[in-house]
Amino acid sequence: DEHHELAIVLSRILVQLAITNRTVDSNEKEWTVSWADKDSAQPCRIQGSWNDDQLMQSIFQGIHEVVPGQTELVEMVDQNGRAIGQVPRKLVHQFNILHRGIGLFVTKDRPIEQSIHGSQNQPSLYVHQRTSTKRIFPSLYDMFVGGVSLANEPAKLTAQREVAEELGLSRGADHLSDCLWTCVVCTAYNRCVVDFFSYTMKSDIEQVSWQEEEVAWGAFVPYKVVESSADLSIQRLAQRNEWPGRYPPIQANSNMDSDEIARPIPAKGDTKLECWDEWDYVPDGLLVWEAWLEKGNSQSE
Repeated sequence: DEHHELAIVLSRILVQLAITNRTVDSNEKEWTVSWADKDSAQPCRIQGSWNDDQLMQSIFQGIHEVVPGQTELVEMVDQNGRAIGQVPRKLVHQFNILHRGIGLFVTKDRPIEQSIHGSQNQPSLYVHQRTSTKRIFPSLYDMFVGGVSLANEPAKLTAQREVAEELGLSRGADHLSDCLWTCVVCTAYNRCVVDFFSYTMKSDIEQVSWQEEEVAWGAFVPYKVVESSADLSIQRLAQRNEWPGRYPPIQANSNMDSDEIARPIPAKGDTKLECWDEWDYVPDGLLVWEAWLEKGNSQSE
């Protein structure tokens, strides 16, 4: 069953941890590993050098095919983001294994300010709507660009890759911040240690160009509109008992109910923008947004 399969996958990850720890204390280059095969009570044995492709092929043989140069490997991590072992990306999602990922704001011409949460002086944020064909959260909105870090991939490199792939913004080295903060998202469908960044798009030298299979709509949205629309989206999830975070949720307009939330009206001409108060955001993104608000609250105390 699924629990048995998960136990087998975790045993393969623990083997990697044991090999890594042993390597630190010795000059060994080859190992013979034994475990109980999933289809037999008899131990099975593999042998290999500490080479990612070769070892991953051997370790996951019979569980998941690892094709060198094609299979994406992701790190299972602890809650502090320290790598425990590598696992094929498909299995990470199948068994909801804690892994590394990134999130980032995209602003135009000036960076986000960490010290003025909720201020009218914050720059607009790029908000996009996922396509209706997405397997997970079709047609929902997000105020972040996000993605999964591959094995041995620094978080900042993941952020550069994701913003280039998703929005066509490729000047990452010059316009990407250092990590602003780290939070942990844990839901029934996603467990991720998220490193957060901000990308400042210089409008005189580049423009957003999204992937049509990924993004249905997008625009730079006034910060206050993002705040208020996120508050309303969280409230709708909470009213349906579908909010994946803690109760009560953190709100940007914490002293207002849904009828009293400030309702800024962006420039007309875009029907999506005019209906901002109906936007339903990706729940995982809202958890990261909540962490952003919490960070701002702690700084202001």
